[in-house]
Amino acid sequence: MFLRRYCSLFLAFLVCLGCVSSASAVALQAIDDDPYLQCANAYLILTGSVEGSAEEALATLLTHAEADFITAQCMLGTLYDFGESVPQSAEEAEKWLKRAADSGHPMGLYYLGHLYARGASTPTDYEIALQLYLSAAQMGYPPAQFDAGNLYLEGKGTEASLTEALYWYEAAAEQGYSDAQVNLGVELLENPLCLDRKKALEWFMAAAEQGDANGLHNVGYCYYMGYGTEQSYTHAMKWLLSASELGHCASGLYIGNMYYFGEGVRQDLTEAFKWYSISAERGLPEAQLVLGVLCEHGIGTERDPEQAAKWNKAANDQGYYITWENTWAYLSEAMHLEK
Repeated sequence: MFLRRYCSLFLAFLVCLGCVSSASAVALQAIDDDPYLQCANAYLILTGSVEGSAEEALATLLTHAEADFITAQCMLGTLYDFGESVPQSAEEAEKWLKRAADSGHPMGLYYLGHLYARGASTPTDYEIALQLYLSAAQMGYPPAQFDAGNLYLEGKGTEASLTEALYWYEAAAEQGYSDAQVNLGVELLENPLCLDRKKALEWFMAAAEQGDANGLHNVGYCYYMGYGTEQSYTHAMKWLLSASELGHCASGLYIGNMYYFGEGVRQDLTEAFKWYSISAERGLPEAQLVLGVLCEHGIGTERDPEQAAKWNKAANDQGYYITWENTWAYLSEAMHLEK
């Protein structure tokens, strides 16, 4: 999971530098004379995103890393940390990331911090991670500002501080970093110590306008609940559908609710079952329990006790133990059904 996040961050970094117009362009443009494109293409090959020779790709990264090209050093460090196309090695991961950080470049500082905070090969040390994140954050590097905010919010490597968390989230959000816009919005939406739901919706909108799935979902949720705006099931449906198209796991649950309860649409239990199924297949335990009830009682589908048991177990395996009886009461309320 983290390798995919690293990959997207590296490509975003290249886009910001103006080296590529989009992630997909990396594999399509001529790369012979551009070290950024060479490294990006090599990294995509080594992480299995595009086809190519892993041996040649690794050689490309090593050549640039030895020449003190920071992007290549950060890429190599993360590859060794996770053992992606190379033997996993904490020593090699730390070597390359420390070399990148020693240059004082915020990207090097950030990824060394990530090694201590979330690495696979190195013992976790949140105190060191936070100091490295802060060093990069103070240089205006949005990913470091975001992760510094996360550590302050969670009290990892330091005492928990909502004030510091919000400060760093906002610093990154103001630069257009969508993860920070979403997290800042969540705090403003839910935390009674800084409640401002109208502002929360504005940050969710900012993330949504960049195509961020969480931002799209949270805008839909705000319209669904009437948080920070007038309640509108029509607007909720629009944003939730967009989030679901990007694979958001929870959007189908709310779309399913709208079809089940007839909220802003004509009640359609078959359509509700379809959307609950989408969220359940994506791993959302609440949707899995709802789907279990629908399968058990034949609502929106044929009665299927085996499927009901399957979905109940899937939710239980994630530690979600709300009983079928409670879920049934939730579903039956609007229809005045009896068990």
